[in-house]
Amino acid sequence: KITPDSFMLLFMSAQILRINKNYPQAIAAFEKALTVPIPTDLKPDPKKTVYSELMTLYFEMKDYPNCLKYAEMILAVQPNDRAALSYRQQIQTLEYKKREQEAIKKMAE
Repeated sequence: KITPDSFMLLFMSAQILRINKNYPQAIAAFEKALTVPIPTDLKPDPKKTVYSELMTLYFEMKDYPNCLKYAEMILAVQPNDRAALSYRQQIQTLEYKKREQEAIKKMAE
């Protein structure tokens, strides 16, 4: 209430919400954290950390387009990020299987 635009408070509250499986509110808090000034002395890059949290949350919620969006944002800065590469690969595999199932269904009709 005192400092509603504090990056660290938003980030920590988002993590608590995520731990408590309150995913929509966690996402809202993480996304709000990206809109406020970020302390310059934080290491590792706090923006990348927030992107990683959002990527993971969206994957858990099966919101693959948003998960992929954050994976691509991470890969734009760190092309070898293992987590982002893994999520992108998993989503591509899921999309391939979905198209495959749709093709099989059409052929069966």
